[in-house]
Amino acid sequence: MSKLWYESWSQNRNEALPVGNGRVGALVYGNPYRDTLSLNEETLWSGAPYGEEPPYDSAVLEKARQLIAQKEFSQAETYLNENLMKGIRSQTYLPLGKLSWELKHNHLMGVLSYRRELDLKQGILSSVAEILCRQNSLDDRQEVMTQKKTYFVSLTEDVLVVRLESDRAISSNLSLDLQLPGTVTYKGQTLTAKGRCFTFFDEYDWENSLQFDESKESVPYAVAVGIQTDGQVMGEGVTTAIYGAKEVTVILSIATGFNGYDKQPISQGKDYEKQCMETLEKAMAIPYEELKSRHIARYKSQHDRSEVCIEGENRDHIPTDRRLALAQRGEEDVTLAQVLFDYGKYLMISSSQPGGQATNLQGIWNEEALAPWNCNYTLNINTQMNYWAAELVDLPECHLPLIELTRELARRGNAYGLSGWCTPHNTDLWRFNRMATRYAMYGLWDMGGVWLARHIYDHYCYTLDKDFLETYMAVLRGVYDFLADRLTEDAEGYLILSPSTSPETMYLHQGQVCSVTGTAAMDLQMIEDYLNYMQELEEVLGGDTCRYAAMAKKLRPQVISQEGKLLEYGEELPETEDMHQHLSHLYGIYPGSSIPKGTELYDAARKALDDRMARGGGNNGWANIWAGLCYARFADGEKAYESIQRMITHTLYPNLLNICPPFQIDGNFGVSALVCEMLLQSDKTGIYTLPALPKAWEKGYVRGLKTRGGKTVSFRWENGKVFDLQIN
Repeated sequence: MSKLWYESWSQNRNEALPVGNGRVGALVYGNPYRDTLSLNEETLWSGAPYGEEPPYDSAVLEKARQLIAQKEFSQAETYLNENLMKGIRSQTYLPLGKLSWELKHNHLMGVLSYRRELDLKQGILSSVAEILCRQNSLDDRQEVMTQKKTYFVSLTEDVLVVRLESDRAISSNLSLDLQLPGTVTYKGQTLTAKGRCFTFFDEYDWENSLQFDESKESVPYAVAVGIQTDGQVMGEGVTTAIYGAKEVTVILSIATGFNGYDKQPISQGKDYEKQCMETLEKAMAIPYEELKSRHIARYKSQHDRSEVCIEGENRDHIPTDRRLALAQRGEEDVTLAQVLFDYGKYLMISSSQPGGQATNLQGIWNEEALAPWNCNYTLNINTQMNYWAAELVDLPECHLPLIELTRELARRGNAYGLSGWCTPHNTDLWRFNRMATRYAMYGLWDMGGVWLARHIYDHYCYTLDKDFLETYMAVLRGVYDFLADRLTEDAEGYLILSPSTSPETMYLHQGQVCSVTGTAAMDLQMIEDYLNYMQELEEVLGGDTCRYAAMAKKLRPQVISQEGKLLEYGEELPETEDMHQHLSHLYGIYPGSSIPKGTELYDAARKALDDRMARGGGNNGWANIWAGLCYARFADGEKAYESIQRMITHTLYPNLLNICPPFQIDGNFGVSALVCEMLLQSDKTGIYTLPALPKAWEKGYVRGLKTRGGKTVSFRWENGKVFDLQIN
């Protein structure tokens, strides 16, 4: 059974269940008395397009390089913090507000039973409540009212649909509480809202973080809610009242003026009000059952392409929150990994569709005006992890929003005044591409573009779509143009990327905590990985490969410690006691492929991973899954399985969303990729079944998983042996 189900409604956001169609998302609480849906739309961000800003001061960068070359690391870091890091951040992703549905009944006596269920095979959320009540205030006769609700965001009609069915006529109130500047109007059977996003977000102005200036542009929005019922509807001052209804269908449409990352959202924006009403009117003309069946058919057309089944004790009869709690107390639950795999697919289909925006730190399920880390695109691991499973589970079109984000960032160029393009570790709807924060440890890293480029390569590898490759080849070549200008020679004549960091990690040098370096292992691995696959792609298109090979020969070699461990910073430097979550120096193992099996460097990377984990790494959701994926590439199924078990016992909320903390969606997508990598891997040398199979997974099957080279693989396994292998 591919479902999440519960015997109680949500008390907080960590129990609420997500629905979405890539553009519109809602977290559903499901309370039978007062239901709440927290609403999102993918383009509701603060701010507007960025203007031209002066490039970084090359003299500052050169001075920092000199200090690093002299091993004055602490001085270099202080100098960069004071002279380069400007304390700017990306804009922030914003929630629309909350749609509330309150049952109005004067004689409620309590809920007898309740069940809510998210069907991952159909993309439908539903709930059923049996409510004890009295008929009226004049006698004590009791009756049981059965109330059923169904929720989905239509993949075909682009509207949120909520359906209420009751075996007793009921009355209820519907209201919309905005979290953005705007007004709500209740009139007859239609509820409408209009407003604008905040014009600026300033993380460092604690008393006025979200600012609104009427004279400046920001994303405008319109919301329209239509109601169909067998009862009566009356729009009132602060709510819409529904009387004597056994059936109610609520359809919500939302549109914004956003018309591109480089266009002003009002003066150059879309006719969002017209679009909003036309979308609602079209959906209202379709009978509810047809709305639902159209959505299910579209959802299944994506979901059913691939399948993983891990056979074991059937625990589907246990509510998901209790099932999770039992596993956290140590009870074996082998098949919970399959639920997590299916949930990751559901979340991907629900949050990333062609033509839309990429998923951010919380997908499209953020209900906080001041969201953690701006709910932005964090490009030193998190955004990329959101898409690690896309190609593997045969959802290549869901990968395209990230690839289009990459192309738009390429059009933004770089803030160095150099050739080509790059992006640091944060971006947003407007494709922010400057160093963020006040600290080099976080913001100095500028390899986000190199990492994103690999997603273009991966999409080609899995689809072999030559037209796609030709379309995006200019983006890939732009990375080389940047590196050719950005790389410098060290005293030995090797190419290095100085100054740089290994994302968000620190080391000790002469008693000082530092992060700045000129020889981070991650830089070298990412660049080598890029140069390797660019030679492959240029050969496909008949282009020149020589410049990539020449640059690769001049890259500084990575360094292995006397103990045989790959060194993150290129030399023997003790790490701080703080638990390091990033595994940046293992990029060449996963997601890259620049560290070949059977080499000394490969063995050194394994020692580096074991060392990091032994010292407390992998504690939060995404870091733990990244470690598991590395172990899968090392063909260590037991260690990879430990990462899944650690996720279950330590980094999941009751709604199975990933804990960073707080909620971040990256781990949910990452675990789907991890399950795939444990069962099937592929590279230039071949296809490998069960490369990291743990003992706990005794029996099961896979269907429709994809490999590099565009192959589709299905097989079953039992006791470590593969049967019925099909490769098409």
